[in-house]
Amino acid sequence: LLVGSGAAKVELKVGSDVDMLFSNGSWYSGWISKWQGEGKAKHSKIAVIDFQDGDRQKVELPNLEVRPAKVARLAPTTAASKDPPNSKRELDEEEDLYAVGARVEMLFDDGVWYKGRVSSRTEEKGYIVFDDGDRRRSVFPHLEIRRILPNGQ
Repeated sequence: LLVGSGAAKVELKVGSDVDMLFSNGSWYSGWISKWQGEGKAKHSKIAVIDFQDGDRQKVELPNLEVRPAKVARLAPTTAASKDPPNSKRELDEEEDLYAVGARVEMLFDDGVWYKGRVSSRTEEKGYIVFDDGDRRRSVFPHLEIRRILPNGQ
């Protein structure tokens, strides 16, 4: 879905980082986790936006209260890959690999690593929302889940 005008047009798609204005006057960062069909207005779509705190909102786009994120949190990646990426960056020992909002991949029974984002988390359990909109509960850490580093590696 293209939003904006003229040279400032931006394509919003599943996985796009966005900011949303809430009734308290603050902008909160989230990402489009899936599309839920056409909106009421011409050339509009219903988006599901997930937030780092686990909140989820449905909103018709384009919408003046939703804008592309001013700062993307992580590099964009493709939806699925057969080969594991090789990390070129070391993580701090203290860094939580599976924090809410972290980009991850999960190995499915078909042998494909599917990309998604940690949407909620307790100490050892949480949910991953995949780029195709699917949602799975998981235990962290897990041998079949790996972190996608910010450089996309």
